[in-house]
Amino acid sequence: MSSIQQTHFNQSFDIIDPVFYSQQPQQQQQQRQQQQNIQQYMTLQQLELERIRQVQQQAAFEQQRALEMMYYQQEMQQNSSQSQINNLLLNENLNEFMSPHMGHYSPSSSASPHSHSTSHFINQKDGINNDTGGNKAQKRAEHNAIERARRECLNTKFQQLAHSLPNLQNDRRPSKGTIIERTLEYGK
Repeated sequence: MSSIQQTHFNQSFDIIDPVFYSQQPQQQQQQRQQQQNIQQYMTLQQLELERIRQVQQQAAFEQQRALEMMYYQQEMQQNSSQSQINNLLLNENLNEFMSPHMGHYSPSSSASPHSHSTSHFINQKDGINNDTGGNKAQKRAEHNAIERARRECLNTKFQQLAHSLPNLQNDRRPSKGTIIERTLEYGK
């Protein structure tokens, strides 16, 4: 083939296809629409992720506040029980100081109550009888603390029982006897 024929042959293939060019704007429009859809989807995904992050932050914040409140309540209970122990120790020390021999005369005490009580006070003050008295006071304080914890536990259980009984819901603060009585009625 000659070069002229070859050029003519190549030029004949450069014919414009009207269908191809008429579909091209539609394809471009579809591509733009797909890109917009993808962009909207990505934006929605980002918004959803942001919403989830905010919900998680709020939940973490609320959980932290709940923990802080719980720790605060525990601290207040410990401080309250510590002050109660201190008050009990103070009362016990006052009770030791005001022993039965000092304040009242009882027939079982010695014939001269003042001489015995004065010597008891002097011994306590000088520390002569301090080893048994201090140990006794410590044992008494420990026993009182244990007994107080037992009473508090029982009172808590009574209150829980009272709240769980439907026939005690209207009473303000029922006595323990009433709680037991209503429990027996409810059990029947």
